[in-house]
Amino acid sequence: DHILTRLKESEAIRTVAELERDHKKFELEMNKENQGLKLEVQRLEGELEAAQDRTKRLEAELAKAKEKVLGFADDLKKAQQAVLGFGNEVTRLEEEVKVIEAELAANKAQAAGAEEAGKVQD
Repeated sequence: DHILTRLKESEAIRTVAELERDHKKFELEMNKENQGLKLEVQRLEGELEAAQDRTKRLEAELAKAKEKVLGFADDLKKAQQAVLGFGNEVTRLEEEVKVIEAELAANKAQAAGAEEAGKVQD
């Protein structure tokens, strides 16, 4: 009976030792995995920070591009107004040319009439 008890105790001690060894192995594996996960989290945090920096840079570039577009739009409006102004000036000058041409034609007719009158008197 004493031998049986000793065998059971010996078996229990062996089982406890195996469980403790398995537990240590499990803890080491968990620590390794935990370290790996920590490194992965750090890597991902670095990528996130880089992506956030790129996003900020792109937002700044977008804001600059929008300012340029607005500037170009203002320049285009000014150019359109200048073209309209030139068109109005051209129309005014064309009207002026017509008036001058009419006056010139009238002067030529008057001169021709005076010349004819001078010939008749001769």
